[in-house]
Amino acid sequence: MNSKNKLIMNIAKPDDFENVWEVFKKNRNYLGHIMKAKIKSRLEEKNVVFEDGVVITFHISKVKAKLGRDTNVDIKRGDCVLHQIGSLNKGYGNGTKVLKRFLNYVNTNVYLSVLEDNENAIRFYEKAGMFKIGYINWSGGKMKGLVYKFNMTSSNKQAK
Repeated sequence: MNSKNKLIMNIAKPDDFENVWEVFKKNRNYLGHIMKAKIKSRLEEKNVVFEDGVVITFHISKVKAKLGRDTNVDIKRGDCVLHQIGSLNKGYGNGTKVLKRFLNYVNTNVYLSVLEDNENAIRFYEKAGMFKIGYINWSGGKMKGLVYKFNMTSSNKQAK
């Protein structure tokens, strides 16, 4: 990922599944829709960060595409899509710290989607330097969401 400044993140391995799954279970109120098979697949692909009790799942886009079926946001090849972030212990700053490190680690634009009524997550993403750029809907438009982006430019790189 970021070979220029040698920032290292703890990329989870398949053997870490049980510990990673604990984070998903603890946060089932908003991560309960995630299936074990998807987490195992992301672990195999080396697309899971597990650090300080915080899990981030992601992928780097291999093509230019829409972020989802019902959205006004396009991503480019090489952009990062952050799928989930969850923490074993909320309120201690670990999520913020790990997310900021992750944004530097991937060293590219990062996109994520969030339910439009998830005010806590929205504040968290904005605090990390992300900004709203569009919409995304799921379930035939019944579930409304927002798309946030972190622009990786020299002017907004986070402190390591």
